[in-house]
Amino acid sequence: MITAQEALGLEHAQLTDEERREVHTVCAHIERNIQEKMTFGGPPALDVPYTALTPNAVKALCVELSRYGWNASVNLMSLPPSLRGAEPTPHHWTILLSPTIDEYKAVFTLSSSLLQ
Repeated sequence: MITAQEALGLEHAQLTDEERREVHTVCAHIERNIQEKMTFGGPPALDVPYTALTPNAVKALCVELSRYGWNASVNLMSLPPSLRGAEPTPHHWTILLSPTIDEYKAVFTLSSSLLQ
C-alpha cells in the first residue's frame, strides 16, 4: 500500500500555482484578523468568498495553519436553494481558529500567574 506521504508526492496531488496564491492571500487576511481581533480563545471567525479558495487550497491552508500552532475549522456555507428540490449554492468558507493545546500549555508554562 502506498503511504500518504508518497501519495502526496504524486504529480496530480500537487497544488497548482493558483491554489498556492489563494492560500497565500487568505493567510494574509487571517494574519490581519489575528493582529486586530485576537482574544484568549482565538480570533473571531473569518468569512472568505467561496471563489477565493478551492477545496484543495482549503486543505493546504489547514495544514499551513497547523504548522504555526493553530487548530483550524473550515466550513462551507451555502445559500438555500431558490427552487424547491434544487441544490444549495456554495457561498463562502467560514474559518474558525483556536490555538492548539500545546500553545496554551506553553503560555501557562511561561507565565504561571496567567490564571491568577
